[in-house]
Amino acid sequence: MRWSTLLFRLALTLPPALVPAIVGCSGAPASSLTATCAAGTTSPCECTQGGSRFAGVEVCGASGAFGTCLCGDTPIDAGQTAPTVDGGASAPSADGGDASSSCPSMATACAGRCGQLKDSCGSVLECGSCAAGDVCGGGGTANVCGSGTCNPTCTDKACGASDGCGGVCESGTCGAGQACVAGVCTCNATSCADGCCSETGACVGGTAASACGAGGAACTVCSGSQTCTAGACAGGMSTGGSFVLFGGSYAPGDGTQQIFEDTWVFRGSAWMQTDVIGPSGRENAAIAALGGKAVLFGGDGASVGSLGDTWTWDGATWTEVASSGPPPRTSAAMATLGDKIILFGGTGSGGAPLADTWAWDGTSWSQLQVTGPSAREAPAMAALDGKIVLFGGAPAMLGVAVTDTWTFDGTAWTQLSPATNPGARHQAAVTSEGGDIFLYGGVTGLRWDGDTWTWNGTVWTELAARGPGGRQGSSMAALGTTLYLFGGYDGSEDLSDTWTFDGTTWTMLTGGGPPARDSAAMTAF
Repeated sequence: MRWSTLLFRLALTLPPALVPAIVGCSGAPASSLTATCAAGTTSPCECTQGGSRFAGVEVCGASGAFGTCLCGDTPIDAGQTAPTVDGGASAPSADGGDASSSCPSMATACAGRCGQLKDSCGSVLECGSCAAGDVCGGGGTANVCGSGTCNPTCTDKACGASDGCGGVCESGTCGAGQACVAGVCTCNATSCADGCCSETGACVGGTAASACGAGGAACTVCSGSQTCTAGACAGGMSTGGSFVLFGGSYAPGDGTQQIFEDTWVFRGSAWMQTDVIGPSGRENAAIAALGGKAVLFGGDGASVGSLGDTWTWDGATWTEVASSGPPPRTSAAMATLGDKIILFGGTGSGGAPLADTWAWDGTSWSQLQVTGPSAREAPAMAALDGKIVLFGGAPAMLGVAVTDTWTFDGTAWTQLSPATNPGARHQAAVTSEGGDIFLYGGVTGLRWDGDTWTWNGTVWTELAARGPGGRQGSSMAALGTTLYLFGGYDGSEDLSDTWTFDGTTWTMLTGGGPPARDSAAMTAF
């Protein structure tokens, strides 16, 4: 509801002596405009807008004359007259409560006043204008109509306080972490550089999962098992309601290949294609989420080869945030660890596998001088319990995959020796949910796997669930406690199916979605 509508409806419920002037659109003067009246009294009137008649209110000024008819939003049908302003209704408060609330009613705060006035609850009220010949504050009393002149005064006043002449002070004092902007105490990057701005406009520390942020940005509520680290939601799994899918490739089997550059969002229970322009077309890009945004790096741009650019997706727009960092590569692994994203390996521009480790802090990349897994492409990598977990991958393009399991705590890589493992594979789909990492499918040689495994921090366990079928290059993400898997290549064709997994059963979703493809980048954000 528009504020003008709310004020007009409020006026029609108040006793005549209590109705303040309402700032709205002015219509033609009613016949009573020349009548002598008692200051503050009101009378219903009619006004015309766009050829239609509307009910209005006219208010008597201090000079004893009614002002202009102030239009409301209630149309008057042919044959009707403007409604009578009845008495007897209790005056609602300025904040929408009743007269018994701690905030004064608008009628009480504006009684006999003019111009803009700040009430005791911080709301700026519009108390109306003076009749012709009078000036707000002109009689020497602030915000009261008079016949003299008025000089605005804001020295030593609070932000938004009345200047005495019908306006408000556009500069003045505010609470800690707020700045006075155009008469309103506002939390912003200047006033709240070390925290974030809450929904109420307060500057808070920005270190809690319920109010996380930095640099005066709007506070974010971290979800799922995420924590607030250095002003950003990180780690664990978000229980947000959407994930994004970008790019991938489709090979129809005739020797040609199509590289996609489209962006799809899954929100609620359906896929939606966006029309945004973002990264160039690519497959096998690495993707992870940080600070409520998806971060995409590199990939294979077909005719242009391996890429080394970095982009972020905020739910509506792609933004290139870095053109330097890790050397160009495809099929790297990427996952979020605390307040950073960790990238490992992939295949470089010359076709050789890589074994370097990089960190993205939300602004720039830095190479970590650590020794870890051997060079490989397309390993499965996700975060769990404050550590990165890496499994498998292939030491050479189209080569035989490996079966080792590694963890990275932000400082050092450690190889583990679990009693069982999913078996050699690369291009498996992987994500974290709750207290487990889930891995599905993958390929080694000419074997396309269709099994589901979990890692609980200690052991790999194969689940009995069967569903999507053997495939490589699928994309997987978690929303809440549900896993979503899309597409991939099953050894004969690219796929376009979407599946969910509830921890026990795989279920194929019906309805439209992205065209068939494999090696697309997908993450919840």
